[in-house]
Amino acid sequence: MTNETNRVPGAAGSSSPSSDQIAVLMAIGRLEGKVDGFMTAQIAQDRRLDDHDARIRGNEKNISRVAGALALATLLFGSIFSFLRVTVLGVGPPS
Repeated sequence: MTNETNRVPGAAGSSSPSSDQIAVLMAIGRLEGKVDGFMTAQIAQDRRLDDHDARIRGNEKNISRVAGALALATLLFGSIFSFLRVTVLGVGPPS
């Protein structure tokens, strides 16, 4: 025994939504669009960040290799010059 006059406008089973419901649905749609845009921007930002991280990591590895090579070269040249100082010049170790 449902009477059309007892129904709330825009309620479930009603034939047409109210203007307030339409406004809320439109606002939700706009929010969904903005959230989708933010998610797309965040994904792009994550990709750029991953790319930068990989490039920085590669640069740090290269710098470590160069620093190690320079330390080794310093050790070798120091040993060679110390050896030459003792053998060629006949001078003892520095005091």
